[in-house]
Amino acid sequence: MATDSQTIVATYDLGVPIAATETIPVLYFQKTDSSERIYAHNEEHTAINELVVSTSTSGVQCSFAGGCEFEVTSTGLASMIKANPHDNHISICDEICEF
Repeated sequence: MATDSQTIVATYDLGVPIAATETIPVLYFQKTDSSERIYAHNEEHTAINELVVSTSTSGVQCSFAGGCEFEVTSTGLASMIKANPHDNHISICDEICEF
């Protein structure tokens, strides 16, 4: 496959995936009939997007029955929870919070 450009711009519709360590983005081209994929990556160009909580509610007090609101502000957290709520969630006292 030949190309006349050495620049590819990647757009992440759901944001850059959360990763605590540097990752190497992999680009692939796939034939329309799905019979073949061509992969491209460059180890010189890495991406990192650590999950950082910028603010959260502290000192939450409520009854034993629950029903308290807990607020967390973190870029990408909502997308991460929506994409895989089984593995990505917020829990308080071993109880998973409703999103």
